Amino acid sequence: MYLLHATEGGPDRQRMTGLDRSMLYLIGCYTGFRKSEIGSVFTTSFNFSPDQATLTVKAGYSKRRTEDVIPLRGDLAAQIQAWIASKPKLGPKDLLFPIARKRTADLLKDDLEAARASWIREAEEAGDEKERVRREKSSFLIHTDEAGHVVDFHALRKTFITNLARSGVMPKAAQMLARHSTIDLTMNTYTQINVLDQAAAVEALPPIPTLTPQPERQRAAATGTLGKMTSNDRPKKVPTVVPRGAEIGAGLAASRELRIAPTCTVERANNDDEASARNAKSLEEIEACRATLHRVASNNITG
Repeated sequence: MYLLHATEGGPDRQRMTGLDRSMLYLIGCYTGFRKSEIGSVFTTSFNFSPDQATLTVKAGYSKRRTEDVIPLRGDLAAQIQAWIASKPKLGPKDLLFPIARKRTADLLKDDLEAARASWIREAEEAGDEKERVRREKSSFLIHTDEAGHVVDFHALRKTFITNLARSGVMPKAAQMLARHSTIDLTMNTYTQINVLDQAAAVEALPPIPTLTPQPERQRAAATGTLGKMTSNDRPKKVPTVVPRGAEIGAGLAASRELRIAPTCTVERANNDDEASARNAKSLEEIEACRATLHRVASNNITG
């Protein structure tokens, strides 16, 4: 990330070193904690257990007024642990980030401008004029874009939640990590998906079936079999998961053939003599039809 690398080697701002600011932005992007929440963190707020490292914010500093525990990636936990170790004078009651009275929006704006300048200068030093012009026209690392969107410290929280969605995290898990009361707030307010994300989603669809090679298409067209399934193409039949006849008390084993019950509905007679003659059935025929229906129903239980 250009912002982190440029900030790490940058000058002090508001009595914060570049390395401290870089770590501040990193924790914001990978935990979603707010400014006041990160500003309440001590060394004892971290649990660097090898099983699962966590960062805890006390209820008094959490917006929800509950103690919030967020799991940390292993590589992030290792970086934080090394950073803390580089501060031997830091006591257990000393805040890691005393930023309550600092203008974090100005910090981020200045660091973004420095990172963007370094990014453009990179293309210039490489002698790639076309790339330099492209970068100057882009909105990458810009503080305020054409639509008026401003990158402030809270944008780090939005970055965290958006990256969860882009990584395929389940919406409910994203909601819990964001510590939101509703899924709507997580998905519709804090998740920003662009056309590239939509394109990636489309590419994740199953591949297009392979078309028949042209010579085979020509032969199939000549023989009249183009578009028709052969015995090898036909999908295998999948048996219906239904109890066998004996398991539900049927006297006969289930038939493997599909049998259609004969029509045995007695239509209501009307005043039309021709219709009455056509629909009339003797009592013996009706009884025989009913008996056949019961027998076929017993035999048609799928095994």
